Amino acid sequence: MSHLPTYERFLLRRVFEVNIVNGVDDTFMKSSTGFGTSTNAVFLPDTARVLQAATDIKSIMDKETYFDSLISERFSLRNTDIIAYCIETLGRIHEELNMKINEAPQNQNFLNYSLDILLNYASLNFVNPEMFPSQVPQNDNYGGVELSAWRLTKTCEISGFPTNFMKAMFEREIFDEGARAVTLNFLLQEYRRRISSMTMHDEPLATTVSVLTNILEFPGALELFMDLEGATWIPGPDGRNLHGEFSKCQGDVLERHSVIGPLLSPSYLPDERYQLLDPETTQHVDKLVHLFDGCRQQSDYERRCKALYARQGDFVQAYLGMTKLILKSKSAREDMLNWMAASVASNTARTKLGRSLSQRQNQLERNSSDGWFLNLMDVMLELCKPFLKNDEKSKAMMQKIDPRYMISNKRLQFKDETPLCEETIPFDDSKIPQDFGTTCEFFFLTGMVIHYGLSPIIHKYEEIMRILNHLHREQNYTPENTPQGKRIRDQFKKLKNIRFVYEVTILSPARIQAVSNFYRNLMERLIQWGNMPEGNVENLSIPGEYARMPEYIVTDIPDFYQFVGKFYQKSLQAIDGGDLEVVIQFAALTLKNVAYLKSPYARAKLVEILATAVELKKIGNLPHIFSRNKVVQDHLINGLVRFYVDIEFTGSHNQFYEKFQYRHFSAILFEFLWNMEIFRKKTLEAKANPFFVRFINMLLNDTIFCMDESLEKLAEIKAVQIKLASGHKLTDEEKKDHQGNEGYVKFTLQQANESIKMMLILSEWFKEIFISDEFCMRAAEMLNLFIYKLAGPDCLELKVDNRSEYHFQPERLLHDIVLIFMNFSSDDKFLDSVHKDVRSYKHEVMIKVGRILKK
Repeated sequence: MSHLPTYERFLLRRVFEVNIVNGVDDTFMKSSTGFGTSTNAVFLPDTARVLQAATDIKSIMDKETYFDSLISERFSLRNTDIIAYCIETLGRIHEELNMKINEAPQNQNFLNYSLDILLNYASLNFVNPEMFPSQVPQNDNYGGVELSAWRLTKTCEISGFPTNFMKAMFEREIFDEGARAVTLNFLLQEYRRRISSMTMHDEPLATTVSVLTNILEFPGALELFMDLEGATWIPGPDGRNLHGEFSKCQGDVLERHSVIGPLLSPSYLPDERYQLLDPETTQHVDKLVHLFDGCRQQSDYERRCKALYARQGDFVQAYLGMTKLILKSKSAREDMLNWMAASVASNTARTKLGRSLSQRQNQLERNSSDGWFLNLMDVMLELCKPFLKNDEKSKAMMQKIDPRYMISNKRLQFKDETPLCEETIPFDDSKIPQDFGTTCEFFFLTGMVIHYGLSPIIHKYEEIMRILNHLHREQNYTPENTPQGKRIRDQFKKLKNIRFVYEVTILSPARIQAVSNFYRNLMERLIQWGNMPEGNVENLSIPGEYARMPEYIVTDIPDFYQFVGKFYQKSLQAIDGGDLEVVIQFAALTLKNVAYLKSPYARAKLVEILATAVELKKIGNLPHIFSRNKVVQDHLINGLVRFYVDIEFTGSHNQFYEKFQYRHFSAILFEFLWNMEIFRKKTLEAKANPFFVRFINMLLNDTIFCMDESLEKLAEIKAVQIKLASGHKLTDEEKKDHQGNEGYVKFTLQQANESIKMMLILSEWFKEIFISDEFCMRAAEMLNLFIYKLAGPDCLELKVDNRSEYHFQPERLLHDIVLIFMNFSSDDKFLDSVHKDVRSYKHEVMIKVGRILKK
C-alpha cells in the first residue's frame, strides 16, 4: 500500500490515469470524499516500488524524482502517443482545477505542481523524442523536433489543434528559439500542403484552415509564413519575389506557388488546367453531381444546395480569419495588399480570351482557376462588409473611398482600360494622394476581383449554355446509333453536368446578395463621384477622376444582374429592392446625359437589366421601387426617350438588329412606366425635350418597317406551307430561305407588336403628338395600310400555320390598331387625313373590320 495521501492517489488516477497500487485500492473504495475513478488507469510497478520503499513519504511532491519516475514510466509504456497523452492530461488538470471538490489548498497545490512537471516533460519529449523510442506514431522520414511536429499534426486530425498546450510548451526554457522555429515552420508547411491538396468536398477543410490560422497567432509564426521555404509571396518569372510590376506574375503561378495562393484552390468547380471534357474534369464534376442523385423534389435539391453553401461559407470564413490576422500585422499588411493586387494584375487575360472555350490550353494555364477566383472574391466581399452596411458608421467609412485610387497607379496601372467618359476631360495628377487607406483599397480591389473573376465565369457559363443548345439541336438530326451521334450525346451529357456544377456553385444566394450589395454601394459612389446630385444633370462639370475610371466598373453590373435573371430567376429574390433602386437611379441619370457614360453598349445594358427586372417581377414591389425616387421620376422618361433615339446608330456592324433588340427592352419599360400616373405626367412634359419628336418619328418608322416586313414574309411562309402540304420537297436553298424568313418574322413581328402597343397606350392620353401637323398624315396612312393588309382581300395569304410561333395574333393586332384609330377619330384633322389616303383607305374594308371585331 502506498503512503501517499488519499487525494493524491485519487488525482493521479483521474488526471494521469495511473495507479500506484496494484489491484483494487481499498482505501479509495471506502472513501467518502466524492472523488471518482478512472477506468483507464494503468499500474506503474516501478514507481509503486519506489514510493513503497519511501516509508517516510508524506507527498509525491516531497522529492522531484518521485514525479519524474512516474512520468518517465508512463511515457515509456509501449505504443504510447505521448503528445496526445500530454494534451489530454493537460485538459484534465485544468478541469480538476476548476472543480469545487478540489478547492482545498493542498489539492490546488498538487494540481499546479503536476501541471508544471507535465509541461516540462512534454517539452523535453517534443525537443528530444528519441528519449522515448517506443512512442507512436512512428515515421522514419523525420527526426528530432520535426518528428514531434509531425506527430502533433496526426493528433490534430482527431482532436483539433491544442493551442493552449503549444503556448504553454513554448514558454518552457528547453523550447528555445530554434526549436520553436523548426516546429512552426514544419506545421506551416504541412498545413499549407494539406489545404492545397483538398477539395471543397473534404469535411475537415474549414477546420484545417482554422488550424493554420491558430498556428499563425504564435509569436514569430507569421514572419516565418511570409518567407516560407519553397514558396514565394508574389512569384516572378525567375522565382524571385515581386515588389512591383505585378503583371509579370502569371495567374496560375500565383495560385499554385505563392505562399497563400494554394490555400484558395479548393472548389466545387473543375480545375482550369484541364479542358472541360477531359476525364479529370469529368471525374471532379461527377463527384458533385452524384450528391444530387435521388433528388425528386425541389425541397431535396434546395436542402442539398444549402449544405454545399454552408461548407463553402465555412471555408470562406476560415480563410477570412487568416487574412484578417495577416492584415493586422503592420509588417505583413503591405505584402498582403500587394498580393491582392497581383491577383488582379496576373489575371487580366481572363477577360481577353474571346470568351471562348475552344481557346488553346496554354492560354488557360496562364490564369488562375474559376474556383480560386470565386473563393478570393468571397473573401474580399467579406472584408468589405463592415463598410457596406446601410448604417451611419458604414456611410462614414464609405466617405474614405477615394475615386482617385483608380487613376493613381497605386499597386496597379489601368492605362489599357476604356474610360467611362471622353478622355479629353482634364484632371490634375498632382492632386493624387500617396496613401488611400485599407477601406479604399479593399473596395476597389474587390471590384477588380469581381471583374476578372466572376465576369469571365458568367461569360463561360453563357457559352456552355450556347454549346448545349447547339448539341441539343444536333441530337435531333444525328441518329443515336452512329459514331457521331454517340459522341454528340456523350458531350451533351458531360457538358450538362458541368453546367449544373457551375450553376450550383455560382448562384449561392449569399454570394448573389453580397455582390448585389457591393454594386449598390458602388453605384451610389459613382453618382456622388460624377457630381450627379438629385437636381438637374444638364451642364454639369464631370470630374476627371470619374471620367477616367474604367468602363467595366459600370458594364459588369448589368451583366451580373442579367445573368442571374436569365439563368436562375429564383436567386433574384436574394437581391434587395434598394439595390435595384440605385441601379434605376444611375440609369436614369446616365441615359439622360450620355456624357457620363459614353459607351452605347453600357447604356443599353442598363436598359436591358431594368427591362429584365420588370419582366420577371421577382424583386420587391416594382411600381413602388420605380416611382418613389425623385431622380428616377425626373429623369428616367427623358433618358429612355433619348436612348430610343441614340440607339439608332450603335457603331456596330450589326447595328440594324441591335437597335430593335434594345428598343424591345425600351418598349417593356415604357409600357410598365406608363401604367403609373407620375410617369404619364413626365411623358407629357417630355414633349419639350428636343429628342421627343425624333422619338415619335422613330416609333412610327419602326412600326411601319416591322409590320411591312413581317406581313410580306408571312405571305412567303404561307406559300411554302401550302407547297409542303401538297407534298412538295424544298431544295436546300428553299429550306434555308424558309428558315431565314421564319426567324426574321419572329424578330420583326415582336417589335411591331410592341411598337403598336406603345402607340395604343400613348393614344389614350397623349394623342396630340400623333395628330400634330408633323405626324398626322403619316399616322393615318399607316393605320389605313395595316387595316387593309390585315382585313383586305389578300388577308388569307397571312393565315399561316402555328401563328403563335411567329408572335402573330391578327385579331389582337387588328383590335389594337382599330383602338388607336378610334382614339384619334375625335379629331377632324385626323379623319380628313384618313379620307385623303386614296391608296389604302377602303370603306368596304372598314365595314368588314367592324364585323370581325363584333364576333
